[in-house]
Amino acid sequence: MRVRRLLQHLFPILLYLYKLGLLANVLASMAAYETELRGERVKAGQDVARASGKKWGGSQKGRRIKVTDEQAKIVKELKARGEKVASIARTVSLSRLTIYKDIGV
Repeated sequence: MRVRRLLQHLFPILLYLYKLGLLANVLASMAAYETELRGERVKAGQDVARASGKKWGGSQKGRRIKVTDEQAKIVKELKARGEKVASIARTVSLSRLTIYKDIGV
């Protein structure tokens, strides 16, 4: 009921804007406003999270080490024996990229 009443008033306004060629401008302005509002909400949420001590993003500062010392040792032993990197990766449950980057094989 309420939506119908709203549309009864909104439809003539939208029709008038369409005839003037301004409907796209109005919709673009509304979209820009929504985007700005969403950004403000995200920033407010981030500020609250920072105030409560949450940290997120980035892998450079506190980069988690995915490869254990034991895995690195196994990888180096298998590579010394002439195993292919793909089979080593399957054996130690790591990706080939991780083996190349972190262990330097």
